Amino acid sequence: MAWVIGSVTLPYGPVRVDIGKPPKVEDFELDGDEPIVNVVAPATNDLKLKGTIRVKGSSKGTINTTYIAPLLAMRGTSVAITDPSSVYSGTYFVADFKATDVSQGALVRFEFELTLRVVTSVNVL
Repeated sequence: MAWVIGSVTLPYGPVRVDIGKPPKVEDFELDGDEPIVNVVAPATNDLKLKGTIRVKGSSKGTINTTYIAPLLAMRGTSVAITDPSSVYSGTYFVADFKATDVSQGALVRFEFELTLRVVTSVNVL
């Protein structure tokens, strides 16, 4: 089983998965005392996936059409994620996707970073 992000099945799983995001807090300063901390948003188990997209014999155009363009189009949307272990499977908001072309000669390879957020709802204005 492979990693599936929305409609895209990655050829390889990520090489790194960063888990978690700290809570958003605001300090209420008091003269001469320690501040009072207001938690505005709780900590979440957001994910940042880092990896490589390479398919032997594929051209840049094919990799772009099959993987890069669809993942870029997911930014700002909520998508279902499935991983082989089901540890990270769920629905996430795609906060960002970045791809870097690190191809050399005939070796076509892209490195990527995908930022997924746990959210209650998405309001599109």
